[in-house]
Amino acid sequence: MEDSAVARKRMAREYDRDPDGWSVYTSRDRDRFYDTLVSHDDEMWYLKEYSVNPYRRIGVAERKRESTGDSLNSVSGPLIRT
Repeated sequence: MEDSAVARKRMAREYDRDPDGWSVYTSRDRDRFYDTLVSHDDEMWYLKEYSVNPYRRIGVAERKRESTGDSLNSVSGPLIRT
């Protein structure tokens, strides 16, 4: 796990290099945390963040490679249940 701000910067750099094929899914749980899933090629990031103010979020992120080769785009149904 790493700081979500570091992960977002890494994702932004990767997006600048290859802007095609990205998917982002986000929701907010009842405790006001943001759950975000980001998918690109065979990689997926999960971010859990809290909005400190309208300009700053704090949280953690985890990066994972998909072993099946299936994209997050092929998943049907709810991804995060609250």
